[in-house]
Amino acid sequence: INNITIRHNLIRDMPQCPFTRGMIELSSDTDPITNVFVYHNTIVNGNNQQIRIGAGTGTVTVRNNLFYNCGSVDTSSGYTITASNNGWFGSGCSTGGIFAGANDVIGTDPLFVNLANKDFHLQSTSPVIDRGFNLGQPFSGSAPDLGAYEFVTTGPGTTIYVDNTAPAGGTGTITSPFNTIQSGLNAAQPGDIVMIRGTVSGQSRNYS
Repeated sequence: INNITIRHNLIRDMPQCPFTRGMIELSSDTDPITNVFVYHNTIVNGNNQQIRIGAGTGTVTVRNNLFYNCGSVDTSSGYTITASNNGWFGSGCSTGGIFAGANDVIGTDPLFVNLANKDFHLQSTSPVIDRGFNLGQPFSGSAPDLGAYEFVTTGPGTTIYVDNTAPAGGTGTITSPFNTIQSGLNAAQPGDIVMIRGTVSGQSRNYS
């Protein structure tokens, strides 16, 4: 079993197995596993290990994946591991373990469009946008995004909300607006709409 690429998958809501298993798992009782590439997957809500790779040799490369609210990672000895630019978020999610690498993004909320309704596309203000490693595939922005879904502004764009009475730390949504116009402008992409509630005065604005 060799030269395996696992990419652009959404893997979610995996219940606890009675024995150790991974949400991404490669294992064989008879054949060694060589050269595994795990790119641009979104893995959400699992009580098992995020990645588990059984006995083998060669390389394991893990880049540009987004993990939310799932378990640890594991691989057998014998591999040369290359890992970077992955996102580790949410309760119970390890911060990479043996797959921790340079330019990882660690936090509590990757800002999915609608987690409750299983929409795992990214909001325009997601911290994992433009944080990936260039693998030579098409992307939008200055660098690839993490996970299975590249954020692309199309059509009328995203509506970003501003309310100067809101507390600091908002994300620009209707329920969590930014509290300065400049924050809204900084988050806007071409085609987006910035909606300002009420009268906002005394703020300087820089457009670019």
